[in-house]
Amino acid sequence: MRTRRCHIGLAVVALFASGLALAHGGGLDSEGGHTDRRTGEYHKHRGQDANASADAGDCSERPDYNPKLDVLHMRRHGRIAPYTCRPVASAKDVDIEHIVAWAEARRSGLSCDRASEFMNDPLNITVAYPRVNRHQKSDKDAAGWLPEHNVCWFAARIVQVKHKYRLSTDAAEQAALQRVLAGCSDAETAAPVCPAG
Repeated sequence: MRTRRCHIGLAVVALFASGLALAHGGGLDSEGGHTDRRTGEYHKHRGQDANASADAGDCSERPDYNPKLDVLHMRRHGRIAPYTCRPVASAKDVDIEHIVAWAEARRSGLSCDRASEFMNDPLNITVAYPRVNRHQKSDKDAAGWLPEHNVCWFAARIVQVKHKYRLSTDAAEQAALQRVLAGCSDAETAAPVCPAG
């Protein structure tokens, strides 16, 4: 019998029960709101008024991030790309990969005043081969893409990042994360693990 990771389970429950989860589709505009496709009404998810949004600054452009994040990540976590379990010869071979992508974070209500922190947060950073990062995962959420390896770790990280930055999840992403995490052990969610050899 596998031991379940209690704090990840609690974080999933907290994330989905906190009001951050969207019950309907649609991205957020620069003021943190959108029109509900079902009702036709405009509303906000970030709890900001127009003045607060203006004070936070315009973060429609992706902020810069430290170009050495991949090197720092590999020093701390080893030279294996966790989505594919392929060894990394050099940082030139891989991309800095944001587990929750910038575009997904913006659609999910990322606050402008935390945008730079989000882009440089080690909690949200790994490395991935360009073919995976740019052409398979891109800006998809967990409902649209899951990695070949370390899917439990990946899902747990999404929950942690979304909880930390108070980002929303839609129903399809909630279902995907719950489905994955329901079958995960502590070890599988704690860190990426790749088969030896």
